[in-house]
Amino acid sequence: MRGKNSVIEDVPCEYCYDKLWKLLIDRRMKKKDLRQLTHISPAVIAKMGRREAVNLETLAKICIALKCKLSDLVDIVPRGKPEPC
Repeated sequence: MRGKNSVIEDVPCEYCYDKLWKLLIDRRMKKKDLRQLTHISPAVIAKMGRREAVNLETLAKICIALKCKLSDLVDIVPRGKPEPC
Protein backbone atom coordinates (compact mmCIF):
# COMPACT_ATOMS: atom_id res chain seq x y z
CA MET A 1 0.00 0.00 0.00
CA ARG A 2 1.32 3.41 -0.96
CA GLY A 3 1.59 6.29 1.46
CA LYS A 4 -0.03 9.63 0.76
CA ASN A 5 3.25 11.29 -0.24
CA SER A 6 4.37 8.54 -2.62
CA VAL A 7 1.64 9.45 -5.11
CA ILE A 8 3.08 12.95 -5.44
CA GLU A 9 6.57 11.54 -5.92
CA ASP A 10 5.34 9.21 -8.67
CA VAL A 11 4.06 12.10 -10.81
CA PRO A 12 6.79 12.82 -13.39
CA CYS A 13 5.62 16.39 -14.02
CA GLU A 14 4.55 19.59 -12.39
CA TYR A 15 2.07 22.21 -13.43
CA CYS A 16 3.14 25.75 -14.27
CA TYR A 17 0.40 28.33 -13.85
CA ASP A 18 2.55 31.30 -14.90
CA LYS A 19 0.26 31.92 -17.88
CA LEU A 20 -2.69 32.28 -15.51
CA TRP A 21 -0.83 34.70 -13.25
CA LYS A 22 0.21 36.79 -16.27
CA LEU A 23 -3.37 36.76 -17.58
CA LEU A 24 -4.57 38.09 -14.23
CA ILE A 25 -1.96 40.86 -14.35
CA ASP A 26 -2.93 41.77 -17.91
CA ARG A 27 -6.57 42.03 -16.84
CA ARG A 28 -5.64 43.95 -13.69
CA MET A 29 -7.09 41.25 -11.50
CA LYS A 30 -5.85 39.85 -8.23
CA LYS A 31 -6.05 36.26 -7.07
CA LYS A 32 -8.79 37.38 -4.72
CA ASP A 33 -10.80 38.65 -7.70
CA LEU A 34 -10.37 35.29 -9.43
CA ARG A 35 -11.54 33.47 -6.29
CA GLN A 36 -14.64 35.62 -6.03
CA LEU A 37 -15.44 35.27 -9.73
CA THR A 38 -15.06 31.48 -9.81
CA HIS A 39 -15.95 30.55 -6.20
CA ILE A 40 -12.76 28.51 -5.81
CA SER A 41 -11.14 28.23 -2.42
CA PRO A 42 -7.96 29.92 -1.22
CA ALA A 43 -6.51 26.40 -0.83
CA VAL A 44 -6.84 25.81 -4.58
CA ILE A 45 -5.07 29.10 -5.33
CA ALA A 46 -2.32 28.02 -2.91
CA LYS A 47 -1.98 24.65 -4.66
CA MET A 48 -1.54 26.41 -7.98
CA GLY A 49 1.07 28.67 -6.37
CA ARG A 50 2.97 25.53 -5.35
CA ARG A 51 2.72 24.18 -8.93
CA GLU A 52 0.51 21.29 -7.83
CA ALA A 53 -2.28 19.65 -9.78
CA VAL A 54 -5.81 20.94 -9.33
CA ASN A 55 -9.10 19.45 -10.41
CA LEU A 56 -9.96 19.81 -14.09
CA GLU A 57 -13.39 21.16 -13.12
CA THR A 58 -11.64 23.98 -11.28
CA LEU A 59 -9.61 24.84 -14.36
CA ALA A 60 -12.78 24.72 -16.45
CA LYS A 61 -14.44 27.22 -14.08
CA ILE A 62 -11.48 29.54 -14.52
CA CYS A 63 -11.56 29.15 -18.32
CA ILE A 64 -15.27 29.97 -18.43
CA ALA A 65 -14.91 32.96 -16.10
CA LEU A 66 -11.93 34.40 -17.97
CA LYS A 67 -13.20 33.35 -21.43
CA CYS A 68 -10.01 31.56 -22.33
CA LYS A 69 -8.68 28.08 -23.15
CA LEU A 70 -7.01 25.63 -20.81
CA SER A 71 -3.75 26.15 -22.69
CA ASP A 72 -3.95 29.84 -21.73
CA LEU A 73 -3.69 28.89 -18.05
CA VAL A 74 -1.29 26.03 -17.48
CA ASP A 75 1.74 24.23 -18.87
CA ILE A 76 2.74 20.72 -17.90
CA VAL A 77 6.51 20.42 -17.50
CA PRO A 78 8.74 17.47 -16.59
CA ARG A 79 9.60 17.40 -12.88
CA GLY A 80 13.04 18.81 -12.18
CA LYS A 81 13.24 20.84 -15.39
CA PRO A 82 15.98 23.42 -14.66
CA GLU A 83 14.64 26.36 -16.67
CA PRO A 84 11.42 28.20 -15.80
CA CYS A 85 8.31 27.37 -17.80
